[in-house]
Amino acid sequence: STDYSKDGAVTILQKASIENGLNIVLMGDAYTDRLIDDGTYEKTMRVAMNHFFSIEPYNSFKKYFNVYLVNAVSKNEFCGYNASTALSCQIGYGGNDGQVFSYAQKAVADDKIDDTAIIVIVNEPLSEYTYDGLCKLYTPSTGNNDYGKGASIAYICRGSNEETFESLIHHEANGHGFAKLGDEYAQYPDMLDIPNNVINEIETLSQYGWLKNIDLTNDPTTIKWNRLLNDNRYETGWWD
Repeated sequence: STDYSKDGAVTILQKASIENGLNIVLMGDAYTDRLIDDGTYEKTMRVAMNHFFSIEPYNSFKKYFNVYLVNAVSKNEFCGYNASTALSCQIGYGGNDGQVFSYAQKAVADDKIDDTAIIVIVNEPLSEYTYDGLCKLYTPSTGNNDYGKGASIAYICRGSNEETFESLIHHEANGHGFAKLGDEYAQYPDMLDIPNNVINEIETLSQYGWLKNIDLTNDPTTIKWNRLLNDNRYETGWWD
């Protein structure tokens, strides 16, 4: 890049039409002034926004969201070794969270950043098989086990496969970042029991209203989703 004049500029992609709105902030890393000027940057962020709202219940509640785009002008169009980018992203490791929050605060007031879901799209379109994403969650200043508060940053590789890109957004941004849900796969296949440190972490995070899909019991009458087990609308799934 040679022109950084548009760095930090904010574009409102959507304003909530109901209530004050929940805040989503989109930005990208390894996007140069060239990709911002030719519209690639904004087009990519709009695609990401559409993917975010392509599943329920987000689609039905879309009117409750504010969505902002913040320009982050990078020197280079690649990440990793010897790269100079606005957010210092590296595939597999995320980026500089402090810088990400700094850009997000150009769109969202300081007193609202604690409940903002941030999505960072990393410009890495070289392979259709590129599949990389992670989400960092920040505990809120006060706990509330009724619903999941706290800021989040979902780092998502753009790739060239649209289906993969969409699934990464659903997993990292929708699932982890906004909903604060936990992974639902076996992380300890060689262990008979969940390690105590993991149990302690689950119990701690649950106090913030996180991990609503995770339980430490197999008693169907006490699990968090117990009411759904007796609701005949959920008797069948996509596999039937």
